[in-house]
Amino acid sequence: MKNKINSILKKGRIEWRKHVIIRVGQRNLNQSEVLNAIAVGEIIESYPHDKFFPSYLFSAKINKKMIHAVVS
Repeated sequence: MKNKINSILKKGRIEWRKHVIIRVGQRNLNQSEVLNAIAVGEIIESYPHDKFFPSYLFSAKINKKMIHAVVS
């Protein structure tokens, strides 16, 4: 699944929901840090039966910050 998600990242097929943009700002992150965390991070949990689509929790240390991001 990680390869598929990285392929989607490279194509720029990302949809940022309003609440995500708000949370990124509240946590003093920027979108490139989140994208980088997804690209280089590891999947630490999967939620195959999540509402709407399966989702995955990524974790990575970017710029000395631990970043967790959910992707679906």
